Amino acid sequence: MVGKAIGHYEHGNTLGRGRYSKYKETTDTQSGTKWAVKMVLKESVAKHDIEKTFKREIAFMRSLQRDVEERSTLPS
Repeated sequence: MVGKAIGHYEHGNTLGRGRYSKYKETTDTQSGTKWAVKMVLKESVAKHDIEKTFKREIAFMRSLQRDVEERSTLPS
């Protein structure tokens, strides 16, 4: 993937677009792990007063991650 690098993450193709954001294919160059990353312009958040919406979304995604981590530690 060739794209813009931020730290050890390299952003490549755009996977999709939303009203205030876009989703980019991202690779951790140290581990090779691929992610879909939501990129939001700070100006959009301020201009459209959607900070609460994104905070709820972040809290929801964190709860999903905790659930996945808890399930992975359960005995089979």
